[in-house]
Amino acid sequence: MLSNIVCGSSKLLLARAVRKQASSRVVTARRSFSRWDYIDSDKWVKEHKDFMSKLHALIQTHNALDAEKFLTEMKSYGARPDPAVYQELIRVYAEKDKLADLEKAIAELEEKKIRPSQFMFDRLIHLYAKHKESNGIKKTLKRMESLGLEPNQETWTEVISAFATMGAEGDALRTFEHVRRLGQANAHQYAIIFTMLAKHHDWINIKTLWNEYEHGTLKPTEVLCNLMLRIADKMKDEDLKAQVQGAMRFYNYSVKTGKLHALDDI
Repeated sequence: MLSNIVCGSSKLLLARAVRKQASSRVVTARRSFSRWDYIDSDKWVKEHKDFMSKLHALIQTHNALDAEKFLTEMKSYGARPDPAVYQELIRVYAEKDKLADLEKAIAELEEKKIRPSQFMFDRLIHLYAKHKESNGIKKTLKRMESLGLEPNQETWTEVISAFATMGAEGDALRTFEHVRRLGQANAHQYAIIFTMLAKHHDWINIKTLWNEYEHGTLKPTEVLCNLMLRIADKMKDEDLKAQVQGAMRFYNYSVKTGKLHALDDI
């Protein structure tokens, strides 16, 4: 029986055993793992006909606890799940706000010399930002940089917002400048920085940054324009107010003519 065969380093022995059994279910199961220590074929195939399908179904229904139990059970059979399984689990951990489990999953991958994906690090940063853990954010950003990975625009926005909310305004500004150089700045990020500068009545930098935004490639948005109108009123700056009103008219015209969809507003 295949269940009596211990699979070690000999790939030939495993291949012969699989051919003898000629079971498509075993083949399907075998492809679900990057490597196996041994296979208890009869029990495994009987109880878990398709590991990946069942685990995926558990994860898709956000049943993270059952998915973890199932994964632990499969590991007890010597199975080694591939990175795709971890990616699905990490997605659920992020949605369920399970920071410790997410950290553990990434650590397990790195222990196995498997490089975590950009998505995994993005979700980790997402939870660090949510929990306002600036050191975790910085550490993860450095780790990604060492691996040649770059956060996506949404994650950069979360990082800037988290730093600004935590009072780490220097980190927020440095991150924003870095994102601008990368060409990943968006209206939401500008709004965060404008709000932060307005708290300190830094009118000069606000005007400089607005002029850059207005003459740049980013589209004006209703949210940002309304924010800038309030700031202009506080500054008692009629010139800035007129500029923002002009941008607002352009935004309304673009939406009306279909050149800009209202849902594009950030």
